Amino acid sequence: MEILSLYDYLGHPAGKELGGKVNEEAQRKGVTYRTKLVSNPKWSGEVHCYPKSFLDSYFGKTTEPPKSNHLDDLDDDLPF
Repeated sequence: MEILSLYDYLGHPAGKELGGKVNEEAQRKGVTYRTKLVSNPKWSGEVHCYPKSFLDSYFGKTTEPPKSNHLDDLDDDLPF
């Protein structure tokens, strides 16, 4: 299971308000999160990390199964 901070997931700082909303929803749904220590010029402290599947659900992203590039996986109904 992939676990990501909001920064890692979004690619930018989420901010206190959005972070709080995500945390409230995680608690409401019983989603277990982990914490990690971060230290950089803009932030020093703990951040919450959530399962990617929860973040995808929260932010309305769906993940399509990867398309195969293998000829063996093509349908046998080819017109030629």
